[in-house]
Amino acid sequence: MKKSINLRGTFSHTWDVWEKVLNLLKADQVNLSGLITHELKIDDWKEGFGLIETKEGIKAMLKP
Repeated sequence: MKKSINLRGTFSHTWDVWEKVLNLLKADQVNLSGLITHELKIDDWKEGFGLIETKEGIKAMLKP
């Protein structure tokens, strides 16, 4: 018996896009701090994922 697997992926960014974004951030032309709704210790990663999954948070930053 053989199994068939279909793998589909997407990639929406290229290096030139990332480079432009990093330059905008470096020049303080974009403020993304409002997107970070929670800052948690890295050990609390499960809570962070839960906050995003329940839509209580937009972005949970995990700090080591």
